[in-house]
Amino acid sequence: MKNLLNAISKLPYVDRSQGIPRICRQNLAEHSLNVTYYSMIMADFYPEVNTEAVMKIAILHDIEETQTGDIPHPIKQNYNHKADIEDIAIQVAEDIFESKEWSQGQYYLELWKRSHNIDKYKLTTDDFALKLVGAADILDFFLWISKEIRFSSTELESTYRYTLDIISDLRKEIYPLDYILKALEL
Repeated sequence: MKNLLNAISKLPYVDRSQGIPRICRQNLAEHSLNVTYYSMIMADFYPEVNTEAVMKIAILHDIEETQTGDIPHPIKQNYNHKADIEDIAIQVAEDIFESKEWSQGQYYLELWKRSHNIDKYKLTTDDFALKLVGAADILDFFLWISKEIRFSSTELESTYRYTLDIISDLRKEIYPLDYILKALEL
């Protein structure tokens, strides 16, 4: 449990989207909380979905980044050794959740592994809870990049358009996403 508590305490100190020029900063704590809120809101539209499990997956989905830092998706996609990155993430997560005196660690590790068992930018999974968390993760990135574009960060326009295409596709499958975007006037 000590390793998890230490990781949680580091969440506010890890900057998101390292290596990407940006005006609006976001840390890992903000991102994790945002993804959890968006996941919860969307899960509540589906009575058959276990909202509590969705929220736990959402809050844990990037916990390994307290040790590895955030590696932006474009870098991961273009890196020739993506499997190495995921192997390191698994080792870090196993260390974070490892505890001989605390049985919940294994449960949290399994939830974390579920969140990493998906290509978030394609959302190809039969696990609808994961689709909701993946959609919430993409939504948070989309909202962040929308702010960047508003504040004239033109370097990110192609990433914005790419993310907008993903969001447009997701709106067809996950209808609460449409409600959220309309409420935010996007």
